[in-house]
Amino acid sequence: MSDSIVMPLDAFVRSISINRDTPHSLFLGAGASVSSRIPSAEKCIMEWKGRIFTSANPGLEKEVGHLFLASVQRRIQTWLDKQASFPAAGAPTEYSFYCERCYPLAGDRRAYFQSLVKAGQPGYGYRLLALLAQGGVLDSVWTTNFDGFAAPLELLPQRFKV
Repeated sequence: MSDSIVMPLDAFVRSISINRDTPHSLFLGAGASVSSRIPSAEKCIMEWKGRIFTSANPGLEKEVGHLFLASVQRRIQTWLDKQASFPAAGAPTEYSFYCERCYPLAGDRRAYFQSLVKAGQPGYGYRLLALLAQGGVLDSVWTTNFDGFAAPLELLPQRFKV
């Protein structure tokens, strides 16, 4: 058998069971947050673009109310492309640019993200993470996710009903 990183769940359980004394670290990506009802970066960017567009174009809120329709996204992006100093669609700076442009005050950005976390609910991945932490299997968890569902490890079993 190869040392493949991807393995079926039952093989993962067997591997963990014979390596309990080995420290394990886990790197979580956006999927853990998305499955916990936290919007992806792409969705946040589109929401910020929509808010910037509608606040600059009063009266068009209903016309662009469905931000995730391709035609609405094209309309908003076309308008954004005509503005000075806005990054091109897909640019690596979009996330930080549109977040700061939509919410110039740090406190407003913090409130925005807190509202997303408040609306989220830990998904099955985070619940499994809690069980692994409770069983002493995990030594550390690394993530760029802002939901806070993975930290601190010692609180995981108390934070989630597993």
